[in-house]
Amino acid sequence: TWFWDFFARESWENLDKNFMWMEIKYKRLYKTAQKTIDSWNNNFMLLKDLWQNIDKIFNENEISKTYVFFPDPWDNKDRQKKHKLFQTKFIRDLAFITKKWWKLIFKTDHLNYFKQTLELFEENTDIWEKWFYSFDYEKDFEWFTKKNITEFESFFRWENIKINYVEFIKK
Repeated sequence: TWFWDFFARESWENLDKNFMWMEIKYKRLYKTAQKTIDSWNNNFMLLKDLWQNIDKIFNENEISKTYVFFPDPWDNKDRQKKHKLFQTKFIRDLAFITKKWWKLIFKTDHLNYFKQTLELFEENTDIWEKWFYSFDYEKDFEWFTKKNITEFESFFRWENIKINYVEFIKK
């Protein structure tokens, strides 16, 4: 069903590829691991909150595609801003480990964070190109199907919250 976790489904449908999931919350990490293991799949690795060190975990041009779905926007207080995933160092480190012409796919329900992220990538057009984007990808993209929905995202859909979506290509 479309409520089945995105990560478990993606790894099951692509047994010839390896997947890695980074998550800040243990409960979500555990649930994802449980669903993925229950699918009799072993082509994945789960890591707790190591995004600050991705350039030390992976080699140059090692990653083909990165999904970033619904990261915490950390915008309640100024002191929290240092915890935001999308910062110049992270997107440059991600470019270093991503193969040329491969993708970063980002979804969020948080409009301000989405706009800030688009602006940050605009400052880094030497390494990333915005391929396409939407402030309501369910409405805007003809290829949209429920298969694209994460379990987390399904909760937003019930409340009619629009999902922002962008794909960046590494130059």
